[in-house]
Amino acid sequence: MTSNEKYLDDTICQKLIYDVGNDLFLQLLKVYIEESQQICQKLISAIVKQDLKACELHAHSLKSSSKTYGAEQLAIVSEQAEQAAKSADTKLLSQLSCEITQLHQATITYALSQVSYSQAQQF
Repeated sequence: MTSNEKYLDDTICQKLIYDVGNDLFLQLLKVYIEESQQICQKLISAIVKQDLKACELHAHSLKSSSKTYGAEQLAIVSEQAEQAAKSADTKLLSQLSCEITQLHQATITYALSQVSYSQAQQF
């Protein structure tokens, strides 16, 4: 695993590009970037408020969308948060909130770099 694969799995991205084409993939990746930022903010807010139902919902959403784009590490931590919410483990949720925030930011930064690179390659 290369250092960047922990943020976005190139194999999954290439499969998506093959399935939908480069232009649509870039549009979908932009949607993931925007929506995941909102979901992550809602998740962290729910963790702070100890709203376990909202934590479970937002962690599940972040997990699912992250898996779709190959953000495997973010998906794994989101799944841990989802399970912690299901088991009412507020201590673990609090511990995971920082990791989720950091992984999400790194994932989005990497994804944005890929969008910029791909757009530059089209010219």
